Amino acid sequence: MPETYQLRCVVSRALELLGRRGAGHAAAVTLAVTSGGRLTEAGLRREFEALAAGTPLEGARLRFRWQAVRYRCGTCLRSFRSVEHLDRVRCPGCGGTALPLGPVGAVVLQSVETASPAHGADRHPHRLGPRG
Repeated sequence: MPETYQLRCVVSRALELLGRRGAGHAAAVTLAVTSGGRLTEAGLRREFEALAAGTPLEGARLRFRWQAVRYRCGTCLRSFRSVEHLDRVRCPGCGGTALPLGPVGAVVLQSVETASPAHGADRHPHRLGPRG
């Protein structure tokens, strides 16, 4: 499953960031997810929790930022954004079939907030760009 690979990469990157900071545990993890694919919040949460078990990410709050995908109509060439599943996307102008201009169903680590056991939860989000 592509989402499993993507989440493995996210977990690996988050653990790398925690290690670099010398942080003991993550309080929250925010994922940017492009819509249009078959990904669901429940499925991503379940997969993340399984991959994070036994790591400093276990028990971290998982947040999602769903992002619209940009499409171009094959008939009238109109560009538009949509959060609909790829199979249901139609051009709002002419009803034609549209193709995505970017990734559909991509999962990217956006931030990790650390928790320090000695000081309670400290918010130190590490913002990452699209390439992490």
